[in-house]
Amino acid sequence: MIWLLSAAFAGTPVIYDDALPAMIREQVSGRTGLPGDQLDLIAFRDLIDSPPAALGAAVMRHCSAEPIEMTALHTELSRAEGAWRLHDPQMAMDHLDLAVAWMSCLTVLAEPAPLARLFLLRGSLLAQTGNVEGALDEMNTALAFQPEIAWEDSFPAEGAAMLTTARASDIANMITLTPPGTTSGPWLDGHLAQGESLAVRSGLHLIQVASTAGLRSAWLFVRQDAELVIPTGYHRSDLSRIAAIENDDPLFTLLQGSFSDLAAAYIASAGGLWLVTVEDGEMSVILLESPPVEAPPPSPQKRWQFWKP
Repeated sequence: MIWLLSAAFAGTPVIYDDALPAMIREQVSGRTGLPGDQLDLIAFRDLIDSPPAALGAAVMRHCSAEPIEMTALHTELSRAEGAWRLHDPQMAMDHLDLAVAWMSCLTVLAEPAPLARLFLLRGSLLAQTGNVEGALDEMNTALAFQPEIAWEDSFPAEGAAMLTTARASDIANMITLTPPGTTSGPWLDGHLAQGESLAVRSGLHLIQVASTAGLRSAWLFVRQDAELVIPTGYHRSDLSRIAAIENDDPLFTLLQGSFSDLAAAYIASAGGLWLVTVEDGEMSVILLESPPVEAPPPSPQKRWQFWKP
C-alpha cells in the first residue's frame, strides 16, 4: 500500500507522471549516478490515491480489519447496552472496543447519533472505573459526533459529570486541511469538513475521504494543533507545479505526509527532473534537467500561383 511506502522501501523516492517507469529509472540513474535498484519509483496518480496522513501532534490509525457498514456498529452498540443492562460492564466494553476498531473500516458515511451514544457509554464505563482522563476523551468524541447529545440516565451515573466537564471544556485544537475541504469531503465525525481549518476537541476523531476505491475511514487522535493531508484532494496535474514551486506549496505537504523522515526525493515531470531536499523542516528544489522545449510549429507558407498569359 502507498501509505506504507516510507517503511517498506529504503531507496530514494522518485515521483513521476505518466512516463514509462523504465525511462524514468534510466533518466534518474543517468543524471545522478544512483543505481537503479536504489530508486523507488512511485506514480503520482498512485500517490494521490492514498489514504490521509497526519502531520504534527496527531496520529492516524488506519483500518486493520475487513470493510464494515453501519449495521455492524448498530449491532455492537445494541449488544453493549444489553450487556450493561445485565450488569456485565466488561462484556459491554468488549463490544464497544470492537465497534471502535471496526469504525476505522467504515465504507459508508458515519451516522453521528448512534456513534455519539456509543462513546457516551464508553466514557461512562471508564468513569465508573475511575479512569477520568480516558472518560473525558470518550466524552469529547461523543460531543464531536453530536454536540447536543443528552445524558442517558440508564448509563453508569459517574458518566454524567464527565459529560458536563467535557461539554464545558474549550475546543482548542486546530486541524489544518491540505488541500482545503470541499463539498466532496473530507468528513470529520460524520460531518462535512469544509475550508482550510477546523477547531476540534482533544481525543479521537473519525476522518473519512472519498477515493477511487470508495469511501475510506481512519481514526485521527488529536492532542494539539496538527495538519491533515488529504492526498485524494490533489489532481494529477498538480505535479507540473514543481517547475515553479515555493516552500509553502501544498505539493510539499503531500510529500511530507506520504514519506516519514523524508530527506530527499526526485520528481520527474514532462521530461524534466528535480531534486527535492529537506533540511531543518524546510524543503528546497534543485533543477537537475530542464523539460525539453517543443519547437514552434512551422509558419504557413504562401502558395504562389503562376498564370500563363
